[in-house]
Amino acid sequence: MITVMMYHFISTKEEDSLFKNFKGILIEDFKDHLDYLCSHFEPITHSDLLCASNNLNSLPSNSFYLTFDDGIKQHFNNVYPLLLEYKLTGSFFVPTKHLVESSVSLLEKQRVCQYSLFPTYNNFLWHFYYKAKGIVNNNLLSQIEPNDDNIQSSANYLKKYSFYSTEERFYRKIRNEILNEINFESIIDLLFYDFYSDTKDFIKRYYMSWSDLNDMNSSGMTIGGHTHSHCFLDKLPMSKMCQEIDQGLELLRKNINSQINSFAYPYGSVNNAVKRYLATCDINYAFGVASSNSTNSKTDYYYIERIDASNFDSIKKQ
Repeated sequence: MITVMMYHFISTKEEDSLFKNFKGILIEDFKDHLDYLCSHFEPITHSDLLCASNNLNSLPSNSFYLTFDDGIKQHFNNVYPLLLEYKLTGSFFVPTKHLVESSVSLLEKQRVCQYSLFPTYNNFLWHFYYKAKGIVNNNLLSQIEPNDDNIQSSANYLKKYSFYSTEERFYRKIRNEILNEINFESIIDLLFYDFYSDTKDFIKRYYMSWSDLNDMNSSGMTIGGHTHSHCFLDKLPMSKMCQEIDQGLELLRKNINSQINSFAYPYGSVNNAVKRYLATCDINYAFGVASSNSTNSKTDYYYIERIDASNFDSIKKQ
């Protein structure tokens, strides 16, 4: 049985204000996770996973592995030193667009707008609504106005994700069900660039650099693919899906002093066509996501499920 953890934001109490209020865990909680995992499970490595995926060995029956998504600067500043201290390794899955362009992904713009720029989540929703005026028609405006009736109508949206507030569910309904992609991205851009007109400074503070990634790689950490622009692969036409995977892998393989043979699907977005294509790209195994307790007793190496850090307590109930 493999227990694979998925982490994003891991903060210190003296964290860069850019990351304030982000959903994630404190470094003290991460230490508690490591202490529990090391005392109850056997750590495995990237090499173990490579061999298992090629049917060269079997993994220990009660093992764990650590994964970190999105190339966030916190991973270099906060996570990497702690893994060295515990003599552990892990995989870091990195979208590449910010590394070669002064460009911030839509995902990260959303995160900053939701959790960092406004005093409350409700305040963010109202700013989003005001920016939408002049972009979307009145019928849609009435649906995205963050009044009590609209918010409460979304109380059961994405119910399987227990960590979302009702306001967050409302926002995700707007994003997924009400606005088209062009209008949605335009509104987020208006919000984000009101605060961060200098994207170079933002990228330097928010993301790991090539130097950071190579430092970690040289110390035994694994760098893996995560597309170029952090997109929903299963929603793209075949040619665009292949381009996203190819571009991300090509940049990593050119700039990281190591083979790149693992992958994590952004948002867990995958279908059989994506899996088949990854298999042609010298990718040996890939990680998906899971919203609750998920262990891999019979592993599909092109969709290894992971436990989100927010659901860590579910491990203790096994």
